[in-house]
Amino acid sequence: MRIFNKIVVVILILVALPVGTLFLVLPDVTATGLANASTSLAALVTAFGQATRMGLLMLALALDLVLLWLLYLELRRKPTPGARVTRIRGGEGEVTVEAVKQRIRHHVTQLSDVVEVRADISAKGGRVGVALDVVTSPHVNVPQKIDEIVQVVREAVTGGMGLSLRGKPTVSVRHVAYSESPAAATHILPSSEMTPPDAGGEEKGFRLKLPGR
Repeated sequence: MRIFNKIVVVILILVALPVGTLFLVLPDVTATGLANASTSLAALVTAFGQATRMGLLMLALALDLVLLWLLYLELRRKPTPGARVTRIRGGEGEVTVEAVKQRIRHHVTQLSDVVEVRADISAKGGRVGVALDVVTSPHVNVPQKIDEIVQVVREAVTGGMGLSLRGKPTVSVRHVAYSESPAAATHILPSSEMTPPDAGGEEKGFRLKLPGR
């Protein structure tokens, strides 16, 4: 239905562009052209015989039925997409796609070096398809982190929610800029710039000499 809606919108836009432009720029010429076209069409229809008129009537009825069916599909209440829970005895259960998305995002964001998670979840035939777009720190080990994310997704979906995966989870990894990644806040100075403690004090170790002081 979404594809059909897109096709209709594209056709209407392509028709409205030239017609609307001509009507606004040359309204008199456009109105005259439409009037001439209407007169020619009326003359053509008048010349039709009884059989042709019946054929056009049947075509109109078929078109009306198709349009009413499309209107019903567009206005009917769409069921909430969900996936069927498999490990239930004596009953049936279903989990919404939004619930699956929230749980996966929650568990994956708990992993180290993971900055942001976007989940695309689809449910079809009682199985769940998972595609993740993960933003991580730039110094992360990508293959190791993907394996870790996939394991967490499997545990969250199949173990924690009792669902079945459709195919393997796909993970797309992007990095934040190096300038945005956390950097070490402490600047350790060479031993030559360290000031030893007072001889009579009880303090042990060394004090860091801060730059500019």
